[in-house]
Amino acid sequence: MDSPRADPPARGLPRAAGPGAAIFTLLVILSGLLVGHFVDLMPAVGSEEAGLIDTLFRTMLGIAAAVFLLVLGALLYALLRFRRRPGHVGEGISIRGSNRLELAWTFMPALIVFWLAAYSSQVLVRLRAQREAPLVVQVVASQFVWQFNYPEYNITSPELHVPAGSPVQLELMSEDVIHSLWVPAFRLKQDALPQTSTFLSFTATLPGEFPIVCAELCGVGHAVMRSQVVVQEPADFSRWLAEHG
Repeated sequence: MDSPRADPPARGLPRAAGPGAAIFTLLVILSGLLVGHFVDLMPAVGSEEAGLIDTLFRTMLGIAAAVFLLVLGALLYALLRFRRRPGHVGEGISIRGSNRLELAWTFMPALIVFWLAAYSSQVLVRLRAQREAPLVVQVVASQFVWQFNYPEYNITSPELHVPAGSPVQLELMSEDVIHSLWVPAFRLKQDALPQTSTFLSFTATLPGEFPIVCAELCGVGHAVMRSQVVVQEPADFSRWLAEHG
């Protein structure tokens, strides 16, 4: 009877990565870009500012998909290439590290993170820039309701009514604790702080009703602190102002 074969002695890397590794990496990057471009996980676009957030999100999703596929592919290759062969006993092949590989998987993720940080900062600066708007709405948050005041028209409403296609500026303040006004369809969120005014500018593009959610844990009634944005055609918005003014 043949005795079990022992594993070969320890040695270095079996061989350098060939063109197959480069082709696989390119396919993974392409697959990640396709995932970021075609997979849509966001709600309907309701504002001009939403495009900035969606582009950033798709970029991050594509990078994350490429990294996931690259790591998964390397793991599957290692499982198949270096699996225990029938009849082998003892320790497996000892493969020493590669300085080039370690440098690559250290610096490449760092560069990606720094680039995404710079990109995200530019998007944030553009979203937070205050712009002149013909309509200014004062938003007052309290446990656990939203109140929207139109000082120019002497109107107070539990819902935010805005015209489509026209810039709007919100001036937010809280009467008690920190709240956060979040409109998922607009991709915008802004904290409302006690005794401090914060500002949020946007231009709604899609007529309809969109939920407003408090995104800051503000007490036992946090889950029910909701309202909605009613985006109306300019003529309908003017009619609403006349009816409630």
